[in-house]
Amino acid sequence: MSEDILTQVAKDAGMERTDVSLVADLLFRELHKRKYESEVDDYVAGHLLHELSDFAWIHLYQFLVLTALRSGNTKYPDEVVSDSIVQLQYLGGKSEWRKYFIEMGDWKMSSQFGMDEGLYS
Repeated sequence: MSEDILTQVAKDAGMERTDVSLVADLLFRELHKRKYESEVDDYVAGHLLHELSDFAWIHLYQFLVLTALRSGNTKYPDEVVSDSIVQLQYLGGKSEWRKYFIEMGDWKMSSQFGMDEGLYS
């Protein structure tokens, strides 16, 4: 990870970093607002699932799962993993969501968290 996240996304999207930064600012502000105002306990799985592309939602959801697991603030990590599997099933089962993980085949989880090989390879 040599470049900052916005520079990398801009490069991947063929856009200017300033444009990506503005979109990120607006997206995360709107996520914050909607979560804050939501009457639903689980805004991410209850609403956002239907508003984002499957690709974006899967990566955001898995990011949140990893954050919960790595922070150690969850009393029941097995339930977090089970919930993640259930949420992925809503997208049509493994054959459907697995295609979004293909690019992750060469990602390496930090060895500090118990893995130093690809999780999805």
